[in-house]
Parts: sequence; C-alpha cells; structure tokens
Amino acid sequence: MSRSIGSLIALIILLVGLLLSFWPLAVLGLLFAAIQGRWVLAVCIGIFLDLLWGTPTGFFHFLLLPWTLCACVVVAFRHMLLGRIRLRMPDRL
Repeated sequence: MSRSIGSLIALIILLVGLLLSFWPLAVLGLLFAAIQGRWVLAVCIGIFLDLLWGTPTGFFHFLLLPWTLCACVVVAFRHMLLGRIRLRMPDRL
C-alpha cells in the first residue's frame, strides 16, 4: 500500500467516525495514520480531535491534549519497534 493511499484511508476512517458520531472510529483513523508512519498527519488529526472534543474532565483532567499525546506515543513506539526489528534482522528488511 502506498503512503498516499494509507493517508487517504486514515482520513476517510476519521471522517466516517466524525459523521457517524462514533468516536472510536475517529480515533482508529488517528492510530492508522500513526502506525503508517505519517506522524505529521497523525499529530494534525490529534490536534483536530482535541480541539473538537475539548479537554477531558474527571480523573484525566491533567491531560490537556490526550489525542495528540496518543499520536506522539504511538509514533515513538513504532519508531523504537522498527529500530529494534532492523537490528535483529538487517538482511531481511
């Protein structure tokens, strides 16, 4: 799958989730963009979702930008995981 098609799929999943008012589907679009390695798109989607839904209340009130932080954590985890895989199998990648 090319990178532009992956970005398009992430945006379509996000829009369908927003149109259907089903937030897990919108977050799936964010995670799909982050796992694809499109970190700029993932952070932009995270900022958009944070602006759309606002700051959480209750126990997680200290997280001012939870979806942006989620995108950054997933991108960092992907980067560390790919680095570890490349160290173990450099000839296959």
